[in-house]
Amino acid sequence: MRTRRSNRSKRYSEAIDYGLDDDEETNGTSTRRAAREASDDDNFVVDAEAAPAEDDDFIAPDESDVDIKDGSFLAIDSDDDANGTGNLNRKKRSYHNRRKLPPGHDANAMDPYPQESRFTQTRMHHGIFSSWIRTAFWDDFYGPDPHAAARAADMFRKWAPYEVLPCKLLDEEWALQPTPWVRDDFEALEAAIAREWYERVRKEHRGQVQRPLDELEATPYLSSIGGALKILSGPYPDQQQYSLGLNETTALSSDGLPYGSDTMETDKTADKPAGWMFDVGGLVLGMSWVPRAKTTTQILALAVSPFTDQDYDWQQEQDYVNDEMERGRIQLWEFKWEQADNGVKYPSRERPRLLQTLCFDWGRAKTMHWCPVPSAVEGHLGLLAVLCNDRQVHILDLQEPDNESSPYIKIETSMATIGSLPGLPASVTIFAWSGTNRIVTAHTDGSIALWSLHPPKCLSRHAVHSTHVYHLATGYPSNPYLVASTPVSGLTIVIDLLDPSVETTSQTNPAIVPQPDLLQWSDHLQGFVSISPSSRPLNSTVGFFHSRAFSATMRKVIDGDALLSCLAVGVQHPFVLIAFLDGTVWACNPMHRVFAPRHYPPAWKLKLFEHEHIPRMRLGADLNPPDDPCRGVSRIVQGWKPVMNKGPQALINLARNTPSARPPKKKSRAIPRLKKAKKKAEEEADPGAAGAGENGEDGGLYADPEKIILREPLSRATAMAWNPNMEFACWAAISLASGLVKVMDLGVDYLPE
Repeated sequence: MRTRRSNRSKRYSEAIDYGLDDDEETNGTSTRRAAREASDDDNFVVDAEAAPAEDDDFIAPDESDVDIKDGSFLAIDSDDDANGTGNLNRKKRSYHNRRKLPPGHDANAMDPYPQESRFTQTRMHHGIFSSWIRTAFWDDFYGPDPHAAARAADMFRKWAPYEVLPCKLLDEEWALQPTPWVRDDFEALEAAIAREWYERVRKEHRGQVQRPLDELEATPYLSSIGGALKILSGPYPDQQQYSLGLNETTALSSDGLPYGSDTMETDKTADKPAGWMFDVGGLVLGMSWVPRAKTTTQILALAVSPFTDQDYDWQQEQDYVNDEMERGRIQLWEFKWEQADNGVKYPSRERPRLLQTLCFDWGRAKTMHWCPVPSAVEGHLGLLAVLCNDRQVHILDLQEPDNESSPYIKIETSMATIGSLPGLPASVTIFAWSGTNRIVTAHTDGSIALWSLHPPKCLSRHAVHSTHVYHLATGYPSNPYLVASTPVSGLTIVIDLLDPSVETTSQTNPAIVPQPDLLQWSDHLQGFVSISPSSRPLNSTVGFFHSRAFSATMRKVIDGDALLSCLAVGVQHPFVLIAFLDGTVWACNPMHRVFAPRHYPPAWKLKLFEHEHIPRMRLGADLNPPDDPCRGVSRIVQGWKPVMNKGPQALINLARNTPSARPPKKKSRAIPRLKKAKKKAEEEADPGAAGAGENGEDGGLYADPEKIILREPLSRATAMAWNPNMEFACWAAISLASGLVKVMDLGVDYLPE
């Protein structure tokens, strides 16, 4: 037999002699090795006749293919050096890396940081930087374009000094600014396109059919409540009581008392009110400010439903007629402003007034949104899309009311109706605007459709989910066809309608969906703000999901001690309002938790007010006398100090590490084995004791049992909205389930130090 070609030669590396061994020992070692190899060769017998052909599939390694790097030793052939001679004609090898770098590159530069490792949630650190170094998030979210990353960094520096509320001053450095992710003439271009489209539609379409109603005809559409609402407000604990009847309004001072009242203590010298409050006598399920192209009065639309729609006990006791659910109404409220010496527009001393009430027979209005493009047509208020009980979206073409207009309007036929597909039983659950002539709808079968208003037709429909969709938001204005939706299952999915088969991503952690419309787009931050999963039953979390890394990264915005009720994201600024089911309303700057690196100073959040309502049936005879009946009492407490915007576990750890909270050290002593086993058996027998935390410590899932409270349903906030107009972007409207609506000027009028 014959050996392979690779086994015919032996290779070795000469050992390094550091001068520790003498020549005799070295020569002796080499002589013994050579004698042993010679004896092995003599004992090997080669049968040349019986030797088969060489293996054609075997490829012998070539020395020219061996890459010898720096610091390695030269391998030589033992057969060539048997007589002490080597291959003198062999080409001399180079042991240095002669790889040429492209021009402009530094050989000592670090490799780029892997993009996938920035967004992947793992339990191990990977990357070229140390684990304690965190790169800026605006580079990850808005890079690698240096101009885009610089715009994001400028926004962070602009609003970082304002930790809870935006600035309303007109200072060039700190004033509000529109989204930087669209061209400068974007608004003018959109207004021109909308004006041309609306004039063409008005010529080709027969228009909306409506007629005025007198007070008697409008009575079935209006609320019938018994008595006024008693209110307790003002500085705590010295609060004052006053009453508001149906559609009664009042201007508020900064301490929450009626403006100009004798009970004002802390705001007697103030010359400007801080907002308004009025009673609509029902549940506000949706609200939306009218985008205005000119600086004029501000108009707020409210979708109001009677209290009995959500009163199950009353429906069981009374002969509830389902025909009442077919009547819907929308109220239009007008707010005036006053300009101060510094150019800032403040709420006026004049009380707001109810301009008009829109009535229709399509059912209760579930939600509504104005077209985001302001109307440039003279006398035209805008397009209002309303989702009603018939599960269709009705587009209302509304003109600006004047003094001669009727206070009640009955809309017989809307400008356009979208949502129903022939042959499909799916109905609309939620919708969002995607431009002047585009609306995106979500359906009960989990599909998402893109609609055109004129002509009214479905442009595309995609099967995204398998259950009802409750949250929907589009990326208008910078990404109008980027759509995020959340079904009942809680898995939010982002889809690009320009290429729906490719651009699709989702969140892998399901979140609890308490009620609809808890997903909004922040164009400044280029991401979605929505409810996110929480591992604690007594805690709910609002998170920020950037559109570029939607499925991999969730940055927390704020934490609360109750389920989320509603939220609102600013249009001309990134500040966020959050309301919980316990009646509290909070404000924060999400940039501090979204972009702040590790070991950054803690962010802050502010409780704007806390609302608590007691219905009439729970009041005693002394609080609800027969001669002066009321429908309930609402208490509004405000004047809270900012608190750290951290999660519950971080606050627990912070309180645990304070010197006053540390228990005194005790000398450890050995515990007998019998006592250890007895203690373990007691813990297993009483599983409720473990709810206080791991190992019996405080701060577990049920560390504070007082948070498990059944709140009054009418104490919660039902809807919130920031004003989208630039000069009034700090105005926010908040509706409460008791029927009260507060419009507050939340802008601060100081410059950072």
